[in-house]
Amino acid sequence: MSWRKIVIDGEIYRWKCGDSNVSIRNEKTGKGVNVAITELKPISPEDVEEMHWHNFNGGVTPSDIRAYINGNLRREELGIDVIKILQDIYYEKRSAAYAGGTLTVQEEDKFLMFNVGKGSSDEENCWIALNYIKNKNSNCSFWNEAISILRLTPSFKKIATKAMLRNF
Repeated sequence: MSWRKIVIDGEIYRWKCGDSNVSIRNEKTGKGVNVAITELKPISPEDVEEMHWHNFNGGVTPSDIRAYINGNLRREELGIDVIKILQDIYYEKRSAAYAGGTLTVQEEDKFLMFNVGKGSSDEENCWIALNYIKNKNSNCSFWNEAISILRLTPSFKKIATKAMLRNF
């Protein structure tokens, strides 16, 4: 697939899908990331393998790319208080949806996406993990990852226990 262009608040990004990853690059700075399709879409690794054999890019859309850029690459620029958003979700002041290991939340006119174990700080990782435990059942592979993140952070043990008890 050739490079596609997306403009966000006057800044140009280029993106293209590979077999199981999406490359996103800022045209001005040249900096970018390679992101697994499973982080952008609520699909399993098995679905990604199936798509590889059928030459299908996983249905990654410009809105998925925009959500990833806003939620992960432009947080500081946008002045998004990620911890506050994640706390609001945990305490049910704001709604969000989990699909796979990805939490999607709408912030004004932007969609933000957070992945279990992929936060930019330990505190952010813990809040993402807490939301995962609270909102998902325990039969998913992300459950163990979320539990291990919380166990490694002593200040989150009490709240993590409450979240697990609520889930059962």
